[in-house]
Amino acid sequence: MVICSELRRPILKIDSSREAAVRGQSLLSLGYATGLSAILARADEDTVKKLLQISGGDPTIVIDELAKRNLIRPLVNTGPYR
Repeated sequence: MVICSELRRPILKIDSSREAAVRGQSLLSLGYATGLSAILARADEDTVKKLLQISGGDPTIVIDELAKRNLIRPLVNTGPYR
């Protein structure tokens, strides 16, 4: 199995200031709950190799390619921040 260490993953910095999140404020979450590595772990090895070649390790391109192949669908959640 191909290990997904070739992906260049961006690091999201958490804003810990008091103004970062306000109770009752609307929140929209969009993404893939299991993470990209878990999604690729379920794909066959040839598909993963092709995706990594096409993307050059860019996770955004990998996700676009998976979506084009109808292999993923993002989850969208909304609600108030608590």
